[in-house]
Amino acid sequence: MGCGKSPMSVIVVGDVTGQSREPTDCLLDQSSTMRTCSTEATSAQLRTYAAIAANAGTNGVGFMDTRGWFCAIPRGSRRPLCPLVVNQTITAVDRGHISKTYALELLQPFRTAFRAALFS
Repeated sequence: MGCGKSPMSVIVVGDVTGQSREPTDCLLDQSSTMRTCSTEATSAQLRTYAAIAANAGTNGVGFMDTRGWFCAIPRGSRRPLCPLVVNQTITAVDRGHISKTYALELLQPFRTAFRAALFS
């Protein structure tokens, strides 16, 4: 393994906020904007995500925080906003699943985060 630590046997991958509209409907709507094709995380979603991350740590389980790959906190806001398009790539194929194109773009960041969680 080379790192001197035993790997974790379980790693929880954070599940980010899904889209509130079907991606195809939003993207094909001529009145759509980046804002209208973005979903704001709810308080309940944020609390649940934080509880899962905390429970993973408490129980010695690895956790991968994926929010930064899908969401950002806009200036003047306290809640993450999750756009449907990131760097000209559609992030979702439906309200809850990542697009293959975006998944391939995240291959290296995912690998890095997975290894960090595996050996933390």
